[in-house]
Amino acid sequence: MPKTGGQAQAQAQAQGHVASPVPGHGVTTAYHKKGPHWSLGYHTGADYAAERGTTCVAVASGSVRSGEDRSFGHYLVLTSGGSDYYYCHLSKRLVTRGSVRAGQKIAQVGESGNATGPHLHFEKRPAGKGFGSDVTPKW
Repeated sequence: MPKTGGQAQAQAQAQGHVASPVPGHGVTTAYHKKGPHWSLGYHTGADYAAERGTTCVAVASGSVRSGEDRSFGHYLVLTSGGSDYYYCHLSKRLVTRGSVRAGQKIAQVGESGNATGPHLHFEKRPAGKGFGSDVTPKW
């Protein structure tokens, strides 16, 4: 019998990660979608459209730091297992630094920075290869 969404999420969390950074919401703009809207000619992450204030959770256990960027607005970086997970365009950061566990509420969806509406822009990059690097994110 296939697992329900809740069962799959619980299993992923027990294994140290979470299936979606915005539980209950799927990808609305995929990674590497081509188009004139992005400075590199393609989308560098995955977008999760949701109402402003929707909860974002840690996709893995690790450590968090926060920042500001003209394009990505208020953001968090979750470092775990050799990867940095970027949470961008946030309206509110519930954690700004320190340790977090998979599934913990860490932020809220917003439209800070260069955004056309409320959504989470989410990227996974090799740890230490920040924004503006020439390293293509690994999905």
